Amino acid sequence: MGMSAYMGRDRNNIGCPNCTKVLNHLKRVDKEKILNHIDILVTTLEKPESKDSIKGVFGISDQVYKKIIDKAKKEILSIRKDISME
Repeated sequence: MGMSAYMGRDRNNIGCPNCTKVLNHLKRVDKEKILNHIDILVTTLEKPESKDSIKGVFGISDQVYKKIIDKAKKEILSIRKDISME
């Protein structure tokens, strides 16, 4: 999904009330730094110790954790793709 399509989505559907501001900000900063930080974030989400920390803090089940992380990674990778294309 392109940046314009992502930015035009209903913010209530993605749970991010300030996504437009965030995405506009990301377009103004050094692209390589942002892409590197996104890669670090995705790598961190995939680490087993991150799973234990997130589950412990929020008190969620494995099923809920998987659903949340899958959605987060999907959104993060979509943003990464949009930024890398510009």
